[in-house]
Amino acid sequence: MRKSETADETESRRALDTQRIAETRQSENVNETERRRAVNRDNMAVRRHSATEKEFERRRLGDRQRKAFARQEASSKVPWAFNFALNYLPNKRYQDNPLFATGKYS
Repeated sequence: MRKSETADETESRRALDTQRIAETRQSENVNETERRRAVNRDNMAVRRHSATEKEFERRRLGDRQRKAFARQEASSKVPWAFNFALNYLPNKRYQDNPLFATGKYS
């Protein structure tokens, strides 16, 4: 309480001070909330972008592998039985392997 003011003036000054403090706190909270929302929005955008990038890369690799496989199939004029014998019947490489040498897997 200042020397030249009455009790009413003091009360009104205190009320104004508390109101001003409450307003600044409110605006700080709003600013903080807005900042947090903006950060979350940016993070989500980055995450979404990286997910689409990964998906795009995966598809691109899949297309490349499919095309390569199709080219290989078209270029090989080997009959299916010979292909089967080469790929699926036991060969020297498997017989050198101790697991396959037992005859259990061959």
